[in-house]
Amino acid sequence: MAIAEEGGIALLVNMLVVPKPDLQRTVAGAIWSLSGNPGHPKNQLAAAEAGGVSSLVALLKSKAVEV
Repeated sequence: MAIAEEGGIALLVNMLVVPKPDLQRTVAGAIWSLSGNPGHPKNQLAAAEAGGVSSLVALLKSKAVEV
């Protein structure tokens, strides 16, 4: 998928730390859509390599109900 090949997933992962719950929710959804279920292995790997797993876990642990 061109988005992953051009570094787009890493850019999305970087946006997860922006303290705006609406943006975080949208970005998390975009990452999920690009990674899919059962998934796109290349996109999943790109998200993991960009630190997406720890960033998404941090979001889940956050006290921001909106996220």
